[in-house]
Amino acid sequence: MNPPPPHLNVIAVSLSLVKIRPFTKSLDDSAGDVDAKREKPACKRCHQFSVDCVYDPPRYGKRKKGPIPGSSTHTSVQRESLHVSDIMNRLNALENIVGNTVATSISPLSTDSSNPPSANPQYNALSESSTESQSSHAGRMDIKGFKFRADPATKASDEEIFIPPEIAIRWVKSLYDNLSTLGLLLPISKEFMLIIPSVLGNPYVQVDARVIILYYGVLNLGMLLSPDLSISERNKYSLFFYRRALQHMERWQLQDQMNELSLHVAFWMSHEAYSQLDFDLSYRLHGCACQIARELGLLQLDAQISSDDSFGEIASQPPENPRWPGDIMGTIYRDVHRVYFWHILITNDYTFRHHLYRAGNINLGTWKVNLPDLYTRQSLSNIKRETEIYFEASLHLSLIELKYSELENSRNFRTSAGGLLNDAEKDNLRQLLLGIVTLLSEWQIEQSLEQVSSKVNACLYSILIWRATSMVISFLRIQPRSSSWPKEQDRILEHEEAHRSVKAMRRLIDFDFDQGDLYCNFGYFKCFFTPCLAVLFGNILTSPSEELAASDLALTQWVQEIVSRCSNGRDELKTLELYLQTLNHFARVVLRQRFPSSRPQAQAYLDSRDTDLPSHSREKRSGPRIDPDNHLSGSLITDSFDEDELRLLDKCGISMEHLYNEPYGAVLTLEKHLLTEPDPHRAWWVFEPET
Repeated sequence: MNPPPPHLNVIAVSLSLVKIRPFTKSLDDSAGDVDAKREKPACKRCHQFSVDCVYDPPRYGKRKKGPIPGSSTHTSVQRESLHVSDIMNRLNALENIVGNTVATSISPLSTDSSNPPSANPQYNALSESSTESQSSHAGRMDIKGFKFRADPATKASDEEIFIPPEIAIRWVKSLYDNLSTLGLLLPISKEFMLIIPSVLGNPYVQVDARVIILYYGVLNLGMLLSPDLSISERNKYSLFFYRRALQHMERWQLQDQMNELSLHVAFWMSHEAYSQLDFDLSYRLHGCACQIARELGLLQLDAQISSDDSFGEIASQPPENPRWPGDIMGTIYRDVHRVYFWHILITNDYTFRHHLYRAGNINLGTWKVNLPDLYTRQSLSNIKRETEIYFEASLHLSLIELKYSELENSRNFRTSAGGLLNDAEKDNLRQLLLGIVTLLSEWQIEQSLEQVSSKVNACLYSILIWRATSMVISFLRIQPRSSSWPKEQDRILEHEEAHRSVKAMRRLIDFDFDQGDLYCNFGYFKCFFTPCLAVLFGNILTSPSEELAASDLALTQWVQEIVSRCSNGRDELKTLELYLQTLNHFARVVLRQRFPSSRPQAQAYLDSRDTDLPSHSREKRSGPRIDPDNHLSGSLITDSFDEDELRLLDKCGISMEHLYNEPYGAVLTLEKHLLTEPDPHRAWWVFEPET
C-alpha cells in the first residue's frame, strides 16, 4: 500500500490581514488639524499602527459652542469610550490568535529544528508589512480589469439576505470540522476565521479582500454540509456567497500580491467558478494561479530534468529551486506544499486542455516535480483513511495525465496536427489506459463508494470515478475515430467506463442525495460526465444489438431525469438538459426505425438497478453497422421535434441526416458546444481594458 499523503497544514495569518481603521479627531485631536503649510500630517496613533490617517470632512461656517440640543455630552463620551474599548479588546483577541498560530505553525510541518521561527515561510509569505517581500513577488495577475457588475435587482435582493453571526459561526465550524475528510489546505486558521463574522461589519476594521473571499467560500461549503436547509435555501445562499466573493475579487485584483495567500485565493475562486459552471472565468483564474505559482517558484517549473530520471521518481531531497535559489521556504515545507499545489495545477490544466476545449497554461516538460520522501510523507499524515485513498489515487491519475500529455506532445512534434499514432505510441497509450483501470481496481474505488458512510467521501469517490472514466475516453480521442480506431477491445473499454460513471451517479442518488447535495459537484458532473454520455449516445445510434442499445438509452433517459430535477432550481443546467432531451428523442426515433418488429424495452431497464455492462457486449461485435451511405428515412424527418431541439442542432450546424449518418462526429460537436458555451453568470462581471 502506498504511503499516506502529506499533512495539509494551516498557514499562519499575520495581523496585516486585518487593519484597524484610523481614529478621527474625536479620538485623537492631533488627527484633525492642518499645519501652516496646509498639509495633513499623520497623527501619532495612525503612525504607530502604520495606517493612513483619515481626516474628518471640512466644516463650513462657524461652529456653535456648547452641546448639541437634545444630546448629552457625558453620554456621548461614555459611548465613544466603550466603543474604543470594544475595538481594542477585539484587537487583543486577534493578536493572541496570530501569536499562537505563528508559535505553533512550524511543528506540524517539520521535525527539523534547524529551521528558525524567524525564517518561517508561513508568516513571511503573508506579511504585507515587508516591503522587500512584496516587491520581489509583485507581478501582473490574469484577472486585471475585473469589475463586479450585477444588476440592481440582484444587488437589492442580496442586501435583504442576512446571515446571523451565530449561523455563520456554525457553518464555519462545520467546514473546519470536516477538513480532514475533505482534504483541504486552508491558509486561515479556524480560530481566526471564527472572528471574522463579528468584525466584518465593523466600520473601524478593514479585513483583507483575500480573507473575505476565502471566508465566503468557507461559508458556502459549510452551508452545503448543513443538513437542516431546504433545496431552495441552499440554492439561494450558494449563489449569494458566490456573488459576494466575486464582488471582493474586484478589490483583490488591484493588490498585485504574488504570495501564497493569493495562490490559495486563485485556487478557491477557480473552483467556485467551476462549480457554478462558469468555465471561462474559472479558466482565467486557473491561469492566474499558474502565474502566481511561477512567480513564487514553488513548483520548480523551469527545472531541467535529466534524461535518465524516470517520471514520478521519488527523491529524498528536491533539487534547488532554479527560479528563486534563495527562497525562504524550508526543504520540508517546500516538499509538502509543492506536491499539493502541483496536484491541483496539473489536474486543472489537463481538465481545461482535454475536457473543456481550452488551451493549456502549462508548458509540457517544464512542470515535473519530484515527489517528497516517503518517510517525510508518512510523518506528515493527519487525514482520514477514505480521504487518504482519494488523495493518493487522484495524485496517480495526475501522473498518468501528464504522461498522456507528453505522449500527445511528442506526436505533434513528430507529425502534423491530426497525424496517426505509430505502433510504439499505440502501445504506450494502451499502457496508460490499463494504468487507469488498474488504479481503480487496486485501490478498490468502486467498492469503497459502495461501503462509504459519509456523503463527503461518496462525492470524492464519485468524482474520482468520473475523472478516471473520462480520461479513458479522452485518451482514445487522440486521433480521429474510424472503422479501425479505436480497436474493438478499446471500444468495449470506453463503453464499460461510461457505464461505470452512471453507476457512480446512481450510488450518489441511492445515498439520499438531492439537488442541493449536488450543487458543489455541477462542474465535475458536466465536465467529466458529458464525454461518457457521448459514448452512450454513439453506441445507441450504431449498435447492432437492440437490447444493448435499449439498455444504454435507459441510462441516458435516467440521467436526463436527474438533470431535469436539478435544473428546476438552477437555470445553468438548462443547456445540459436540452442536450440530453434532444439526443434521447432522436435516439428513440432511430431505434423505432431500425428495430420495427418490436419496440425497444427501455423502460424495463429504467427499473433495473444493475448498470453493469451486459455480458454479450464483451464478445466481439458482429452484425450490420450503420451504412455511411445510408440516408435518413422520411419517418424521421416527419417526426415532431421540439423547437428548442431543432434550434440547438441548427446552432451547432448539425442536420438530422448528419446526426444519423455520422453519429460520433455530430455528438462530439454537440459536446464541444455544451462545454464551451458562455458562462451562465457572465452578466455579473465585466473585464474592462486597462487605461
